[in-house]
Amino acid sequence: MQHHVFRQVDCGAAATTLAGAYLRNRSHFLPDQAANAPRFREEVAARMAQRYADLGLIPPNSLDQLAQGGRVWTAGHQLVAAGGPAFFHYKILSMVRRARLQPEPPVVVFWLASEDHDWEEVRRFPSSNVAWDAAEPMGAVGRWRLDEDGRGALSRWADEVDLPAKWRTDLEADYAASTTLAEATFRCVHRWFGEDGVLVLDADDPELKRLAAPLWEAELAGHGIGPAVEAQTARLEGEGWTPHLHPRAVALFELRPEGRVRLERSGNRVRPVDGVWSLEPEEAAAAARERAADWSPNAALRPIYQEWLLASEAVFLGPSELAYWLQLGTAFTHHGLNMPRLELRDGALGLQAAGWEWLQAAGWHPGQGRAGVEALWRERCAAGAAAYLPPWDFERWGAEFAASVVPLEPTLEGAARAAVKKMEKAYDAAAGKVRKAWRAQHAEEDAFVAALAEQVAPGGTPQERAQHVFVTAELAGGWPAFKAGWCAVGGDEPLFIVWVGGAS
Repeated sequence: MQHHVFRQVDCGAAATTLAGAYLRNRSHFLPDQAANAPRFREEVAARMAQRYADLGLIPPNSLDQLAQGGRVWTAGHQLVAAGGPAFFHYKILSMVRRARLQPEPPVVVFWLASEDHDWEEVRRFPSSNVAWDAAEPMGAVGRWRLDEDGRGALSRWADEVDLPAKWRTDLEADYAASTTLAEATFRCVHRWFGEDGVLVLDADDPELKRLAAPLWEAELAGHGIGPAVEAQTARLEGEGWTPHLHPRAVALFELRPEGRVRLERSGNRVRPVDGVWSLEPEEAAAAARERAADWSPNAALRPIYQEWLLASEAVFLGPSELAYWLQLGTAFTHHGLNMPRLELRDGALGLQAAGWEWLQAAGWHPGQGRAGVEALWRERCAAGAAAYLPPWDFERWGAEFAASVVPLEPTLEGAARAAVKKMEKAYDAAAGKVRKAWRAQHAEEDAFVAALAEQVAPGGTPQERAQHVFVTAELAGGWPAFKAGWCAVGGDEPLFIVWVGGAS
């Protein structure tokens, strides 16, 4: 399988986006900072080892390096059905690829964001109409219990997308062995990336949360990260950016069996939005420790919880994630932490050889996306039809007609120009029919380009955010070959890789 490498700054990270602006001038947004000193590595490694043991899995050898305080790179993501869309895999592959380029490769960790509550996004299987029950669950998605109906949805999806046998066998085995969605995703990531040394950390763990009790206490006592996030957000807004993250006065949720409930301030007290209890500031320390497992960080506090435990040297992020991490610099400082180095993940696109050849002949660049494909085809249609259209210059004719009548009667200038304009409109209508006829005469190529545009961005959504990774991986001859090819790509910066398979 061929591949063609582009820079992300030219593809998925335009200068007009926060992620793109950061890549071009990092120091403007975040100063260079030393990595945080590991403080909980032994405890974190012990809990991770226990999690692997509970699931009957053997952790990668890199767990020992983690426990000893080794350098860490981290990528995190919410749970997704069957491991899709593809950028779930691309984020981890980006981290693994660039780690291998280092003289002393770091420990690579996948942070399993199992407490996310966006069930509407999590429950949908990629490139299909299959989804888990919309009514479940109300709280942390990782705690959703897999039953036969849940596993049956996976099989229906496999049928609908014609999932290759190896992918299907592995996914169904991991889901069958799991009782919750978090367990299933943990097993899948370990199967896909364990041999690459990727460690999986599920932070919805009572012991890990006890280590983070000072973070919970600060929120419960009224001196959390809210003002710091507001200040950084105001700075970005003042520079003309539209931040993605909405600051909250309290950056915590309460986890309950029936749901995940946001906390808010009421006077000097903290309470859930349903008001079933409230907490005085002096009660915060005890509540943070004794109920550590009940607290769940929101989107602003979750990165700080992550780095409180891991002290990563670098974190690999998608464009939207990177944008909201840029709102958190002062929030890290609030807790005496340095921001880790933020790295944009790689992007990718899989195409058949015939489609890639057409795009290259047309002068297409991945940064143009689907809109570029469609625009190039419109230009091609216009150029083809132009051979059948006379090169009439209506602007010159209008000026000449007006100049001829003005000496006779100056008020006739407007009528002269209007007459030529009317001729031009009639010509344009006829020319449109000529272009339509040319396009009809090239119906096969028209259909080919329409299908190609849909492949680049199905339904208008970029391919990596719409389809499962197996589609591109199979172009490369299967997951092992695709993964090996990806990790062999050089370039210690965010890249966009176009994978080309099949016959011309």
